[in-house]
Amino acid sequence: MKDGKCSKRFPKSFQPATTFDADGFPIYRRRDTGVKARKSGVDLDNRWVVPHNLQILKKFQAHINVEACNQSYLIKYLFKYCNKGADAASLGVAADSSANKDKQPGNSEGVDEIAEYIKSRYLSWCEAVWRLLGFEIHEKFPAVERLHVHLPGMNIVAVSEEDVLEDVVSDPDSTKSTLTEWFLANQIFPAARKYTYCEFPNYYTWNNKRKTWEGRRRGTKIGRLRFIHPGVGDAFYLRMLLMVVRGAISYADVRTYEGVVHSTFRQACQARGLIGDDTEWTSLFDEAVRWANPFQLRSIFMTVLVYCDVGNVRALFDAYWKYMADDIKYRMRKNICNPNYDVPDSILLSSLLKELSSMFSNNGLSISSYDLPTSSEIAHDESSNRLILEELSYDRSALAVEAASIALALNGDQRSIYDSVISSVCKRHSFVYFIAGHGGTGKTFLWRAILARLRSQDHIVLAVASSGVAALLMPGGRTAHSRFRIPLDIHDRSICSIGRGTLLAALIQKTSLISWDEAPMTHRFCFEALDRSLRDLLSADDASNAAKPFGGLPILLGGDFRQVLPIIQGADRTQILNASLIRSPLWKHVQVLRLNVNMCLCNPSLSPIEKACMSQFAQWVLDVGEGKIPAYRRDGDIEDTWIDVPDDIVMFPNGDKMSAIIDAVYTEFENSFSSISYLACRCIVCPVNTVVDDLNETMVARVPGDSKEYRSFDQIANSIEMPSDYELLYPPEVLNSIILNNYPQHCLLLKVNVPVVLLRNIDQAQGLCNGTRLLIRRLGDRILEAEIMTGTHIGVVVGIPRIVLNGTSPRWPFTLQRRQFPVRVCYAITINKCQGQTLERVGVYLREPVFTHGQLYVAISRVTSREGLTMVIEDEKGAAAATTKNIVYREILDSV
Repeated sequence: MKDGKCSKRFPKSFQPATTFDADGFPIYRRRDTGVKARKSGVDLDNRWVVPHNLQILKKFQAHINVEACNQSYLIKYLFKYCNKGADAASLGVAADSSANKDKQPGNSEGVDEIAEYIKSRYLSWCEAVWRLLGFEIHEKFPAVERLHVHLPGMNIVAVSEEDVLEDVVSDPDSTKSTLTEWFLANQIFPAARKYTYCEFPNYYTWNNKRKTWEGRRRGTKIGRLRFIHPGVGDAFYLRMLLMVVRGAISYADVRTYEGVVHSTFRQACQARGLIGDDTEWTSLFDEAVRWANPFQLRSIFMTVLVYCDVGNVRALFDAYWKYMADDIKYRMRKNICNPNYDVPDSILLSSLLKELSSMFSNNGLSISSYDLPTSSEIAHDESSNRLILEELSYDRSALAVEAASIALALNGDQRSIYDSVISSVCKRHSFVYFIAGHGGTGKTFLWRAILARLRSQDHIVLAVASSGVAALLMPGGRTAHSRFRIPLDIHDRSICSIGRGTLLAALIQKTSLISWDEAPMTHRFCFEALDRSLRDLLSADDASNAAKPFGGLPILLGGDFRQVLPIIQGADRTQILNASLIRSPLWKHVQVLRLNVNMCLCNPSLSPIEKACMSQFAQWVLDVGEGKIPAYRRDGDIEDTWIDVPDDIVMFPNGDKMSAIIDAVYTEFENSFSSISYLACRCIVCPVNTVVDDLNETMVARVPGDSKEYRSFDQIANSIEMPSDYELLYPPEVLNSIILNNYPQHCLLLKVNVPVVLLRNIDQAQGLCNGTRLLIRRLGDRILEAEIMTGTHIGVVVGIPRIVLNGTSPRWPFTLQRRQFPVRVCYAITINKCQGQTLERVGVYLREPVFTHGQLYVAISRVTSREGLTMVIEDEKGAAAATTKNIVYREILDSV
């Protein structure tokens, strides 16, 4: 062992070792006293070196009393933990009396462990420096006020042994609590009535001596309601109401909702939708039968059965089936020209079940999965496969005329692809084509031409898309997940839920072509799952199909790789690239067909100046998507991602940036706030949901009329992993605070004539897909009446009930079940949500820059003209700027 290395383990008062003892330990010598010491830290005369240091530390009143060598291999295993970050240790310090014991062999005196026990605190160097510099070690911010929740006359009173019970009972302060005094404060302070009980401590402070609430002069404080177990009963429901009720002056006021004083707190919670049971569906239909037509009632009934956990389906059906069959009774009476004919219930019921079965089948579902009456007609009708009949029910003559007219308008690129696809399908050739084209090249126009031509010739074409918005643009379009039963939690070995012998399997076996739009935004595992499923299904008729991509079924993909790629929460660049379609083993079978001509520039009505301006704008958009705009990097960046936006597109408002972008996009809003044609052609897009929510809240406040608040009922889904004390760990307010992407909010504030976007595929046959935009026409307690604004069902009035939605997040060890209307206000939407839409006027509000590939390109390519695009960009200080990020993954574009 080298002297230099050993000397570092002892204080500087020791000289470096030059000799070794008989046991091989290096011998050290103190510079001041000459006392010799070994490596073990004990001098050769059996005296500790440390006690000498203790005397010095004691004399100078040092804070740290023991100096230890901070080398783990010099410390016994028991004391290693004091060097691993723990802040406390138990140790004993005693003189070595082994020599005296050796001289007295008969001594049997034991060790007094209690007398030698010392409880001490280990102080790390960083904490010691923190204390020396005078920084605060502990801090509690913000302060928390514990609020009492109790039923009338059941508040907690603290007493001591010396108190006389009679005096405590007669003391008026014994009946006071933070809750009772909140009622009184709402009577005294009119300004306090706009706050809930939980929000109250942020504006008023509790004086514990006087037992009163007083106006807060400084600081803030968070209110926290004391926990009450759900099994307690009415006190638990009182706690739920206190989270939402504002300005209550009594317990009866807490139980009041819309002018009705309910007898119990549970009933008040039920009226507000804060709890959920089967009585909600009864209330829903009681409300819907007053205004909805029978077809709408059947659609609502199907939605409730599919998306809600209805406990007694048969009882709900028996109570309302005659309302759902009113139009069937009318048609039967009209057919026999006898308006007074009394249709037998058995015939009426059979016809209703037939209609319901058709609705379920059109959405890829089976009515036999639910506890409903059976009908022999249904069984016979299902044997003919309604899915196939639906795909063959198009008007072939009308489609032939449409196909011929569209084919004449195709440009050269489109015509070449059109002829290639039609020829290959008619010759039953197997292929996988990918139509690549930027915005404006007419991909949707080409889809319609191919669909019309093949369907007019009795070919079955399954038109799907990655998003609901894109699916609505195609006749008979569906989302790929719903059509092919692709799992939501996808992985590298997933398969679609399509069993052999099912109706969907029979439909696929007779399909001539699958067209899939917006393919680049779908995870490659979805294509691979479909590939495995099709190989399995189609190999039943021909074993060679098991070795062909997608089982030999012709596949026509389409999209633009400049747009947003698959969305993976928390993923980095490498993970997103690995999830894209081009990284799939299937990509080697894909033949890329390109569209390069911008159809907007082919409009003969454009003047040369207009065409030149439009061409210049289209080229700029394309350069942004391909990363060809001159870019530079800032401090901390590893790539050149910052670009300058032209001054004629970006705005530089002096005041509120949010109001400026709203006024620029929604011009003359006060005169057109209820117009579908006005709202459907304009929108504001942002990268993140937080900014979107702020914009929508501002816009809703501008709509005239009273707003209505809808709160969700949240609970944890039952599972074997559910902890036994989950009620304590995750009370209702914690579940209510959870915000997930593409998930409805706990508190939904709506008005009549407010546009909303649908967040789930409810009834695709009626155009109710994820991404459908609707305009609210009626606000019920349990149902919304809305009019469709986009897609192929514009103007259709539908009913939207509350449904049960499941959501998961890596941050939460459970599955959240939220019963809420599956909509969000959509004056502003996220950039990812707007992909696939074409609008006349778009505002891009970048309070924060984009964060992934293609987002800026998607945002600016929603319009076809420079005049329709307005951008507001904020820098790090919140000032208006003309510079923003443009993230482009060159690896993707180079691979296509």
